[in-house]
Amino acid sequence: MGKLLRIPEVRRIFFALFGLEACLVLLHLAFAVRQPSFSFHLERLTSLRAEQNWPTWFSTIQLAAIGTIAFALAGEAASSLARGGWRFAGLFFFFLSMDEACLFHERVGRFFDQNFGPEGAHVLPGGLGAAVEALSSRGIYPWTIVMGPPLLLAGLLLLLGLSQGLRPVPGAFSTAFLGIVLMAGSQAFEFLEGVAVARDARLTTEVFVVVEEFLEMFGATAVLTAFYARRKLVSAASPTTETIPVFDAAQTATPITPASLAGYRRQVRRYGMPSR
Repeated sequence: MGKLLRIPEVRRIFFALFGLEACLVLLHLAFAVRQPSFSFHLERLTSLRAEQNWPTWFSTIQLAAIGTIAFALAGEAASSLARGGWRFAGLFFFFLSMDEACLFHERVGRFFDQNFGPEGAHVLPGGLGAAVEALSSRGIYPWTIVMGPPLLLAGLLLLLGLSQGLRPVPGAFSTAFLGIVLMAGSQAFEFLEGVAVARDARLTTEVFVVVEEFLEMFGATAVLTAFYARRKLVSAASPTTETIPVFDAAQTATPITPASLAGYRRQVRRYGMPSR
């Protein structure tokens, strides 16, 4: 990451996003955790545990920005394989952005738990429903059981593609790798959060919430930094070839001489003033 931060524009973007994430954590601690009497209902907007508030909107925009840069890189890739890899990366992060915005993982987990658990209308065969219920009772959220394996496989394929796509920029792949590992590793703290909730350990729960959400946001920032550095390199290496025509009067205008002026006067007397 240090090599990427030597680029002034990349460094400004990184520290701007990092500062916003630090502010979101401080707002969570100030309002959602302490819950002062003068909060003016800001605890709902600033809570890292809640959905559809400032932290969620920040993550939604950041993940969508990563997807947008990935599709821009796909349009400038040299081979069809590279284009496919960048498009896959764009779809992956757009899916994560959509998930943050509409709580897709929560809906999937709730549907799975209600319809395929032991208490649901359709019990999974072979005792899988009982296994799911046992895991849920120990703090594992239902959505991680359903969506965890596909997301893990998609993340591995993403890293495989990025190992080639980010190779031209020194430090870009290691930064993106760190970001994806942090985003995936944050789910371990979500599991610990569920265990703490089950044990009614409020302070421990808040610690796990802050660590999980910060790692998730910071991981996305690292990926965004790597993608943006790659995009900047492509733009610098492919300058536009279009030129704007410039009128140079010294080169294109016909010089006025006494002979040409006399000829112009004769044409005016014979044919009249030229029409515009």
